[in-house]
Amino acid sequence: MDAAETETVGEGPRALRRAPPERAPGRAGFTILEAVLGVVVLGILLALAVPRIDTGLRRARLQSASAELATAHFLARTAAMRYGRPAQLHIDAANARFWVQVDTSIAGGTSDTVGFVHRLSDAGITVTSTRAILCFDR
Repeated sequence: MDAAETETVGEGPRALRRAPPERAPGRAGFTILEAVLGVVVLGILLALAVPRIDTGLRRARLQSASAELATAHFLARTAAMRYGRPAQLHIDAANARFWVQVDTSIAGGTSDTVGFVHRLSDAGITVTSTRAILCFDR
């Protein structure tokens, strides 16, 4: 580096010399062609990924619904044992919902829904069943 390329700050023996900032040769940035090509590549990648993501989401909803049904089945069995009375797992296939019902009163005679009514129609799952009620004895 010679004296023409440096800048001197201050005077005398304590003067500081500073080199000019380095500049990249040519122009910085993207051309229109490079930007369009990047967008096209991104679009192709998204077109390939979206169907796989949709399939994964559908699979997750189906697994969640089957886990809910298995939990309701278990709840009906344990409610029958807990209360010492028959418990029923109701399956309303036409409306895509199911729930557990059992007599929870001490004297008996009134049935109550244990847990909550599960609605599968919100997840876009269709339900078919040959049974409307599964009954569990003590």
